[in-house]
Amino acid sequence: MFLDCGRKPVQTQGEHANSTPTEQGSNPHPLLPPRPCEAAVLLKFLISFFIITYDLCSGCDRAEYEIKGECCPMCPPGTRVYKHCTRNSSTSCVPCIGPTFTDKPNGLIHCFPCTVCDKGEISSTSDTVCGALEGNYCIDPYEGGCRAAQKHTTCKPGYFIKHPGTDSTDAVCEKCPENSYSVESSTSCTPHTQ
Repeated sequence: MFLDCGRKPVQTQGEHANSTPTEQGSNPHPLLPPRPCEAAVLLKFLISFFIITYDLCSGCDRAEYEIKGECCPMCPPGTRVYKHCTRNSSTSCVPCIGPTFTDKPNGLIHCFPCTVCDKGEISSTSDTVCGALEGNYCIDPYEGGCRAAQKHTTCKPGYFIKHPGTDSTDAVCEKCPENSYSVESSTSCTPHTQ
């Protein structure tokens, strides 16, 4: 039996042999989408179910994490959980050691490993910020650092460096004017002598 938007319930096929479902407005094909009013009833049910479920699942404060049904205080950035809280004790936190970090309050039992790079600063409260090495420029900037770098273009003989490369841009080469030359990676061209 389907609900019929405030009207009396209607019978589906098989409930009454003399009436057809289409005459009564019900869905004759159970595999097809429901009628609009049935969809509205279903939607109201799902919304109320998810609201109730969300309220039941979100019992911990924002500064807490849940473990085994308990809400435990989070560890501050730069630390991790050494021992989860119990009914009688609070969370026990220890500093991240070595090249590891946590950058937010957390309930983690391990710190994150720092990114490994040739040039960068290590901290227990943030990931390594890598930079491009001398003679290279960044091709993949990320959160104030660089995830990947590439060697600056080397200008070939007959070309000069119009704009030297920086840590964020490649070098720009330009062809020497007629009747001049350059050696590899020159910053200017030299006129030919006659």
